[in-house]
Amino acid sequence: MRSETFLAIAKILHISVATVERTRKQFVQENLKNTLSERSRPGKPRKLTPRAEVFLIATTCSQPPIGQQRWTLQLLADKLVSLEIVDSISADTVGRILKKTN
Repeated sequence: MRSETFLAIAKILHISVATVERTRKQFVQENLKNTLSERSRPGKPRKLTPRAEVFLIATTCSQPPIGQQRWTLQLLADKLVSLEIVDSISADTVGRILKKTN
């Protein structure tokens, strides 16, 4: 196939030319069924279990430690580690988890 054809297909389907090329290549190497079905993508495992997330949210709603006016993401991360809920967790990860609950 010529690149003009890929460009036309991409424009009609509102996808990139690279996606058209990748899909065609997969179809040629495999078959239509495999090309049209979504493969499972394991991704990175969750840092916190659902139960640990509930604990995080409850802690966020509780009184902050003495000497603090409010919970910071780093204080929350440190609390999870100190209670051995996780081995390690970053303040950014805590923030992303809490953002999902908003």
